[in-house]
Amino acid sequence: MSQQWLVTILLISEQYFRRVTGSTEIAQTLTTIEPERAERQRAPTRKAA
Repeated sequence: MSQQWLVTILLISEQYFRRVTGSTEIAQTLTTIEPERAERQRAPTRKAA
């Protein structure tokens, strides 16, 4: 019974969702910044005194 309510709520609320502007470029952006992020994770960090 609760699953039916959940599905109904999701279907109704889906009508009010908006597409993110530039959503087609998100994958390309992630691909571009991934090497830099990985490099920063490998770099040793220093603690402040």
